[in-house]
Amino acid sequence: MSAIDVMVQPHSRQIGEAGETYVKLFFERLGWGPIEVPTPHDLGTDLLVSIRDQERRETGYLLGVQVKTHDELHSTAIGGKSFWKHTESDQRHRNYWLNHKVPHILIVQSADSRQSGWTILDEQTMKPTGKGFRVDVPCDQPLSEKYADQWLDYAMSATKGSTRYEGAVWDFSIADQPEADWCRHALLMPRLVAPHPNKSLERPIVWPEAVALCLRAEAHRWASPFRREGNAAPTPEAAKSDRQWGWRFAAAVYYWTTEGSQELLTAAASSAKRWPQRIAASIIRSVALSAEFRLNEALELLRALKPSGRVSVIDRAWLNVHIGSLLVELGENEEGRKRFSSAAEFLSPVSGNDATVSAIRGAAIRSLFYTGDWRKRDVADVIPALDIPSDWWRAEARSGALAKAVERRFKTWAHDRSVILGGTDGSHNKLLAASWNAQLAGGFGAGNWEDALLGMVNLATDNKRVDHHMGALNSLLKAGDSKNLRLALTELMQSGPIGAVVSFVSGIDPSMVTRTTVRAVMESLSAAGSYCQDEQASAIIEYLIDRLVECESFDQRFLLQGNARQLLLDAITGFSENLTQEQEGRVLTMLIAQMIVDQDQLLRRPITKFIGHLSPEIVKAHAENALQGAAQMPKDSWVYWCLLGLAAHSMPEARQQLGEALKQANFAALEALGQYDRLTRDEAHAFVEACQCHLDSIRGEATSGVYSYNSWDYAVAYFHAARQLDDDSLWIPLIDFIEEENVYGTRKTGVLQAIGQDPQFVPPLFRERLLSACRDLPGTVMASDPLLGDSSSPNSAAALLVLELLPEKSEEARTLLFELLRGDASQRESAARFIVRAPAYVELLLPLVNDSSPEVSGQAVKSLAAIAAGSDCPQSWTIDTVKSALTGDDPRLSRSAVQGLHSVEEPCSAVEPLVLLLADHPNAQARHVMRIIQERWGKH
Repeated sequence: MSAIDVMVQPHSRQIGEAGETYVKLFFERLGWGPIEVPTPHDLGTDLLVSIRDQERRETGYLLGVQVKTHDELHSTAIGGKSFWKHTESDQRHRNYWLNHKVPHILIVQSADSRQSGWTILDEQTMKPTGKGFRVDVPCDQPLSEKYADQWLDYAMSATKGSTRYEGAVWDFSIADQPEADWCRHALLMPRLVAPHPNKSLERPIVWPEAVALCLRAEAHRWASPFRREGNAAPTPEAAKSDRQWGWRFAAAVYYWTTEGSQELLTAAASSAKRWPQRIAASIIRSVALSAEFRLNEALELLRALKPSGRVSVIDRAWLNVHIGSLLVELGENEEGRKRFSSAAEFLSPVSGNDATVSAIRGAAIRSLFYTGDWRKRDVADVIPALDIPSDWWRAEARSGALAKAVERRFKTWAHDRSVILGGTDGSHNKLLAASWNAQLAGGFGAGNWEDALLGMVNLATDNKRVDHHMGALNSLLKAGDSKNLRLALTELMQSGPIGAVVSFVSGIDPSMVTRTTVRAVMESLSAAGSYCQDEQASAIIEYLIDRLVECESFDQRFLLQGNARQLLLDAITGFSENLTQEQEGRVLTMLIAQMIVDQDQLLRRPITKFIGHLSPEIVKAHAENALQGAAQMPKDSWVYWCLLGLAAHSMPEARQQLGEALKQANFAALEALGQYDRLTRDEAHAFVEACQCHLDSIRGEATSGVYSYNSWDYAVAYFHAARQLDDDSLWIPLIDFIEEENVYGTRKTGVLQAIGQDPQFVPPLFRERLLSACRDLPGTVMASDPLLGDSSSPNSAAALLVLELLPEKSEEARTLLFELLRGDASQRESAARFIVRAPAYVELLLPLVNDSSPEVSGQAVKSLAAIAAGSDCPQSWTIDTVKSALTGDDPRLSRSAVQGLHSVEEPCSAVEPLVLLLADHPNAQARHVMRIIQERWGKH
């Protein structure tokens, strides 16, 4: 056999396994239960030994054993005593044994088992040697059964030293902790420190307990006038000037948590004479500053602290976690991660007997996880750090808060009339306390979940106060919950109070842009920028444009993963009515240059949306630049069509190039053109033929069960293209399609609505046939229609078209209109829409204005405004109703009134007072409509 075929067992592994086998046999002979740790999982524990008493009954205690076996042992004399010496080159095993829940011993022995020794593994026996450490094992302490009782005592004492959580809230006393740790415990563990509500308050509370009560949103338990007379603790007012710093600190926390005042916090931080107190006071002051988005001030405050060597590693780590979080929020990610790493390193050798340690360590590890490269994240690294008492207690507070919120919503729904004396908003207080607790522990993203829940719970409360909604919106912003913040703003813009939207958006400034809030800020500006006050809007627009110029650095600073340009552009578009032509030009110049070098599909929607809001002067000024850019692009790219469509508005050369594609029925070119009425006859013919082919391919899908979703509604495109041609015969394929029973009804909704908006284009020759098709349409809508997710009902669209085609005062029209008015919300909304073109029924809009459906009432107001503006002599009650909508508290009705006035090309002079009301409208788009209407008056 050749040498390459021989399998050789390494000598070190052979004697190591033999040594472990010998030790295992020793414990088995002792009557204990040794369990081998499999090699893949042996990180510092060879055996886990279940300890039994002399009668071999399980005691419930475990002992970890690490075995080191050598060919020979060489003793070293230290202080007249002999030791076997074991060394490690780094700190990993030391940290492992110190933080393990099971106490460990180290056994060293010779390969022949004639020499051995053991020692416990703790901070005293593991002596640092620079990068590594050494363990001195006494030579006169061999492996022997005579030490069994000593091992049992060691296991029992180590277990007693660990934190006991069962009943901890009831049994914990801050007096049992070192006074230097009182501040940290009060801020991080208020659930433990605060006296239990069921315990007697005859014993005067001490200042850490008062602090804890405030941070649990239970400050009333300290300040209550019903406290027992024997309680010698000062009141919050008296504590402000107490001789003892601790009580002054408690007063500072009280007035911050109850009134938002930070004056006393500043005084407490500056007057603290001991480092633990100064660090704690500065940290809570920095949290208060951060809540007001004053992050730079908070960072400066904490960086100014220069703790001396007497400060504990726990307080140092706590300070580092908070500094790291502020750095990350302000875009200094790498520097922040160094702080988190330093904090975790500080705490790695600290035992787990202090619950504040696990809270700070958990914050550091969680922050390292969330601020690292997302492609390299390992959940296994962070889960153990989050499975800690502080997170359990915070989860309990969240659960209690949500339970209270659900109970409150149920009682509102059930019209509960009972009154709770002295009741407080439990859900709000619990979530607020949980948020404070998370933020005080530190770490990136601390308290975001609680803040988001707090905002949602408060918004769902039946409360119309502007400051109430402002606080809730700020909670969502602080949490960075961009999705729910946009939903909240949209609802408030529709239902009010609109003052909350105006105040919130106008209060946004660049200092609020942090890593957590950046998306939420941009979403807010995109959704509600038009409600921003003009002076603030101008400053925000300049900030956004400047960030667009330096987009790459902005993206890297806040780790937006390439989404910065999209977010910034959406935010700028939110201010479309506030943009000056100079600003529009600057942004468009950047976008054209960017599109040429980057054809990112994610930018297609925001760029197209922005271009759609540009003034004609700016489009014309940049047409040549756009055409030159298009010439550099491949013709199958969206950028080519976007730039060519932009240039085609004013350049014949670009329009000619676009026309060549339109004659080939290129739908991308049609999208670039933007308007059907700009099609030439040849172009319109091409699209009519192309759309007819698509409509033919749809026929029979209801029976075959084979259908497809298309980006274009070909029936609608056919109608609009055919309108450009004076050829009645083109209506035949369209009516054939509407009559086709084997086409899903929802395929026809769009074209029915399009025809209904311009019924005068229907040739007289086909009106009766179209009427018949619409009357029969409801019978073709199948229950299995896979497209019924459309919000529009074919029934309503068909009924509305029938109304449009019938003589206005015919019996059939009157009957159908009243059927719609008695129908569901969709049908009532259709009736309100129809009445715009049938003013004879205008009185029917009055009850619809107060309809329970917001969509119906909004359409009714819009129709009334349009009728009033389009009438030579409108009835006074229509003017009054529209005026009430414009000046009322319901922003949905106000917006509907604006849309109605805007829809009339030649408004009558009777609505001039209504238009003037728009001058002070909180929405910039509404003010823009006022200017448009006034320009129309000037032309007529």
